[in-house]
Amino acid sequence: MLSNFLRKKALPFEYHIRYSKRKTLGIYVSSGVVEVRAPVGAAHKWIDSFVREKADWIEAKLVQQQGKAQEAFRLEDEADITVLGELYQIRVVQGRKNSVDCEPGFLTFTVRDGFSPLSTVTLEPLFSRWLRNLATDYMVPKAVEFAEALGVRQRLQNVRFRRTKTKWGHCSNRGVIQFNWLIMLAPAEVVEYLIVHEVCHLVHLNHSAAYWALVATLCPDYRQRRKWLRDNEHRYRIIGL
Repeated sequence: MLSNFLRKKALPFEYHIRYSKRKTLGIYVSSGVVEVRAPVGAAHKWIDSFVREKADWIEAKLVQQQGKAQEAFRLEDEADITVLGELYQIRVVQGRKNSVDCEPGFLTFTVRDGFSPLSTVTLEPLFSRWLRNLATDYMVPKAVEFAEALGVRQRLQNVRFRRTKTKWGHCSNRGVIQFNWLIMLAPAEVVEYLIVHEVCHLVHLNHSAAYWALVATLCPDYRQRRKWLRDNEHRYRIIGL
């Protein structure tokens, strides 16, 4: 159960506590939110003392994440954005109906007359729908192709898309693979790595040595691609927000 925010005058940030069946304290900083995970029944005095000991580290993380948030792509007229690693400039125009058109060098948003051309409320759902359709056309055939290469096509039951906050992909024990369609903003080779990563879970539903060896058979340089995603994923998490 999530507690209420704890406001501490002596600390330059707020934190909240999530209690669970664990024995130790842990601090997690994500998207500017500080969360302390604590054992059920842990004393607030113990938790507060632990947070104060880690205050410098927490502040550094918050500053780092704030800087990364500023690097995120924005859905704005004349802003730059990438799709499969290709650079496009966003153009926003008004017309008879809402649409998104992709041509060399430009991603054009047409918004219906009467809407503000710069309204994120208008652009975000348009862009998400367009990018999700593109992800379906691009990623599903590749997932099938890799599953066939591994001889596990029959285990792949479905490929779904969902905009998630933390994971780029997931594979269930029932053979359902899920992707966050925002990954389509990354270079094609990184998108391919993510597909390989999840398809290989159809064979090994873990991250064992055998699993990574299987990934290497389809993507020999997976380490470099994985590192690139980890170093740059913050640019794709927030769109127009």
